[in-house]
Amino acid sequence: MKKNPFNFETVVKSYQHHAFALGIILNGENSYNWLYNNYIQMAYSIVGGLGSFNFYMDFVMRQPILNRNYLDDEFLNYYNINKVDYIMNAVMFGKYVYLCVDDYHIPGRPSYGKRHNCHDLLINGYDKHNKEFSVIGYFGRKLSESTVKYNELEQSNPLFITLLSLNENASFQLNIAAIVLQLKQYINIIDNVVIGDVYYDDYKFGIEAIKELLNSYRKTMDDLKYCEINQACIYLEHNLLMKNRIEFIMKRYSYKLIDISLQYNVVVEKSELLKVLLLKYNARPQINTANKFLKLFQEIIELDENCMRKLVNRLEK
Repeated sequence: MKKNPFNFETVVKSYQHHAFALGIILNGENSYNWLYNNYIQMAYSIVGGLGSFNFYMDFVMRQPILNRNYLDDEFLNYYNINKVDYIMNAVMFGKYVYLCVDDYHIPGRPSYGKRHNCHDLLINGYDKHNKEFSVIGYFGRKLSESTVKYNELEQSNPLFITLLSLNENASFQLNIAAIVLQLKQYINIIDNVVIGDVYYDDYKFGIEAIKELLNSYRKTMDDLKYCEINQACIYLEHNLLMKNRIEFIMKRYSYKLIDISLQYNVVVEKSELLKVLLLKYNARPQINTANKFLKLFQEIIELDENCMRKLVNRLEK
């Protein structure tokens, strides 16, 4: 049996690719320096719609903190490379295997035995005796670990097999100057830097992106239609991460941030309530609930921006 460590306690997990990468990265105290150097800026595209709202950064699987190896599917098939053996050998050498599978063949997935649906999965271990892999993904509503038999994985037609591991030579130093720069971009007092391979000409960034998200929810609620919850969850994760970042900086440096920390705790508490209100609205769409949600969201944005302006001023002193 072989199993590589994975951290399930990461805050950012609404999208699997973030959860997978951070579960690999966050296995040491110093790795949190990298986390808090990143995951600050947000973006939203009107053309791209709700699905475009996310942390704005290069695709996390291609960050320098991760070693990434990839063999094209055609190459694997041409040389008749057994994918089960290939994956086992990768895990044996400390790699994590990120791949796409047909969930129809993966026990515990919502589509299992019902419909063909290609989705990503992470493999972090194997058990030769039971002929099964240890896999990580969303089984039901929770990010968790499960097992998949070798033959089930073969039947799922694994594609885009990518091998990942932590780059021990990457920088794990907390960079206050870089954090301040991104915070200024987040509150829109300096222009954002264009990065990444997914870019919309109408991107809004930081607080402006959050306001566009609010506008999108307002338009949907005007018609009392169902609202996607993922985006509200991502904003909550952003705020939880910012709360942790402030506390992390206070513990390691001499910055006096206790007042900002306490104020940002209120942002997080209100963000958690916002999620509850959205669940309540979706269960029974009513104007009263919608108005409470929209009013609270506006309050959170104003508190968030106010706290971030204070934080920038404090960190620059």
